[in-house]
Amino acid sequence: MDLKDRRNKHLGNADKFFYQEPLHIVKGEDVWLESSSGERYLDVYNNVAHIGHSNPIVVEAIAAQAATLNTNTRYIHENIIELAEEITATFNNELEICYFCCSGSEANDLALQIARAHTGQNGCLVTENAYHGNTTAVFQMSPEDCPPEKKEEWIGLVGGPKKYLPTKKNIYLKALKPQKKLKIMGRHQQPL
Repeated sequence: MDLKDRRNKHLGNADKFFYQEPLHIVKGEDVWLESSSGERYLDVYNNVAHIGHSNPIVVEAIAAQAATLNTNTRYIHENIIELAEEITATFNNELEICYFCCSGSEANDLALQIARAHTGQNGCLVTENAYHGNTTAVFQMSPEDCPPEKKEEWIGLVGGPKKYLPTKKNIYLKALKPQKKLKIMGRHQQPL
């Protein structure tokens, strides 16, 4: 059985690929991905390795931390506190707290919870082709994956930037109509 068949058999959403012929990537270094045939690809799409693949400083830090302690933030430990202090030192005075998340989905879900707690509201506007992650709530904010029949009423959609490129005079303002979106969401008792 080849890798594609094995993937389809054992992984969720295995049949979803971003390329007609799936890439078999075996290695990453800095901004480059390398395929099983030795071809190199500039990685401008991956949403995980934000500071490059196989960064030696990151690899060393991960190995050192894994050799010391592998837990979440429920316990007191110097490393996480020092990291939070370093990060918050770069903020303005109004921001002084860090939340550490394991994935973009988790971070977006937390952001949604914070926005709801702060505003007392529930609704959310997202672009029609957005992808924000795969937690239950964030999946709703990802029309790229969430089928229209599963979209809940607290989600409002607006077109992506390409939809508003001017082809006629004032088409941008006519197409956007943000007040209409807000009124529709208000009727569903889901104000923004």
